Amino acid sequence: MRRPIISVGSATATFIIGVASTIGWHGYSNELSPCRVAQNPARYDRKVVRVRGAATLMSSGLPRNYLFVHDDECQIPDSVIGIELDESYKPESGVEEFLNDPRNEIRHSQVLVVGSFERWMGCFGPRFGIRATQIKLLTPITTEPLQKRSISP
Repeated sequence: MRRPIISVGSATATFIIGVASTIGWHGYSNELSPCRVAQNPARYDRKVVRVRGAATLMSSGLPRNYLFVHDDECQIPDSVIGIELDESYKPESGVEEFLNDPRNEIRHSQVLVVGSFERWMGCFGPRFGIRATQIKLLTPITTEPLQKRSISP
């Protein structure tokens, strides 16, 4: 009588551990590229994603800076992802500097962004967006000057 109970218990424990490991692996460690998301945006719509890519931020003195994540090797048009910060997100100091340094410049870094993916973000920006709850800088920040453009008559 004890032997079947132990066997069922072991099988149940093994099953639970396997399911938990699978959920953990897929839920937390899968990092997507912007290109992979752009291949099938419906699959990720309204889901929490972890996207790793090249980030570009244009700081122009306007009230809002614009952060974009992209994959330089991607051949899919419109694979750039716009990043909006969730109201609850409080960036760490290095990320805060990347996002809000007041100098007029373009900043670059490799980043990992975690947040809710939205496949139809807006009309006048990137087609895709993430409402970020976490941003992690993976490489040092590099900068380049923001070019001033003159308007011709």
